[in-house]
Amino acid sequence: MLLSCNKGKKFNSEEWKHHDVLAGSRLSMVDDLIGSKILISKSKNQVVDLLGENEFSDAFGYSVWYKSEFLGVDPIERKDLIINFSPDSIVRDVILEGWKLDEDGNIIKVSSKDL
Repeated sequence: MLLSCNKGKKFNSEEWKHHDVLAGSRLSMVDDLIGSKILISKSKNQVVDLLGENEFSDAFGYSVWYKSEFLGVDPIERKDLIINFSPDSIVRDVILEGWKLDEDGNIIKVSSKDL
């Protein structure tokens, strides 16, 4: 189980696309989305059809990020769904990563075991 405190919910494409980041509606579907491996071997276009346009990507387009949830009122902590693609634009893997700001305002990665 990826998120033991998560109230698991079946992945729903329309609900994912029309989410409320502050309410954590995406986060409730992450276990199913990752565990079912629904995205593995899909093309970038198929991913966009299922999840909508991504919020961030790397310079080469090999990884894309979707915001899953902000933690707390002030968005200083966040969990992101990261989808990694092969050079031929096919999904290689899907992971959940956490990020937060430290006391100096630097972004630090939260260990996946703490998610």
